[in-house]
Amino acid sequence: MVLSPRNPRVKRLARLARSRRARSEAGRFVVEGPLLVAEALAAGTPLEELFVEDGAAPELAARAAELGVPVAVLGPGGLRGVVDARTPQPVAALAVTPATDVADAGAAPLVLVLAGLADPGNVGTLIRTAEATGASVVCCGGADPFAAKAVRASAGSLLRVPVAVEPAAVAVLEHLGRCGHQRVGTDATGGVPYDSADLEGPLAVVLGSEAHGLPPELDARRHDLLDLTVTIPMDGRGESLNVAMAGTVICFEAARRRRAGSR
Repeated sequence: MVLSPRNPRVKRLARLARSRRARSEAGRFVVEGPLLVAEALAAGTPLEELFVEDGAAPELAARAAELGVPVAVLGPGGLRGVVDARTPQPVAALAVTPATDVADAGAAPLVLVLAGLADPGNVGTLIRTAEATGASVVCCGGADPFAAKAVRASAGSLLRVPVAVEPAAVAVLEHLGRCGHQRVGTDATGGVPYDSADLEGPLAVVLGSEAHGLPPELDARRHDLLDLTVTIPMDGRGESLNVAMAGTVICFEAARRRRAGSR
């Protein structure tokens, strides 16, 4: 049976692809494209349903069916206008959102706290960085890490990295402080140069929004909630790096220190 775009299951897929509220209420998110769906299957991500356009990715559909995932077939071009991508791929899946909280994320030696990042592309890129540096992620406000653009930007890392969504950044930093993480804020100017800062031991790297930096509630309590503020020294006339690049630089430096300390 080939489903039409008016089928309730296809309409639900479209709603979950577009609405953060719908994703939050359903506990589901959308994984687009055969490569990411294959990674989801390999990672053991629970999939509620796989949608494929007729004749597309037959081996992937067969693998999903073997694993007990229901497979729905749409006509050619049936996912156009349903999923988020401008050039949609002929495969999409509904995945179960993991129930990760700050306690789970805080078990990692390195935690990225994203406080109000607005661009899901930056959020996804930082989740990719987190996997590469052995970190977990806590998102406090800002873009949804389970939005389709963030999922794509993570290049599959979202399927493997502990990612928690918590509303209150203050409570997150208080918890991480009690757990023994040094809480390191980032600032374009005025902080300790990151390459000479103390980045050893359990660490929480706090990144504020692209436009405004740390949110007001954190900035007002900077001395209570942050143990250290670091800056990336800049040559040339640029004022600062993109937030995803800045977070990547600091995370890789922390990972380098961790490796050096274990030798």
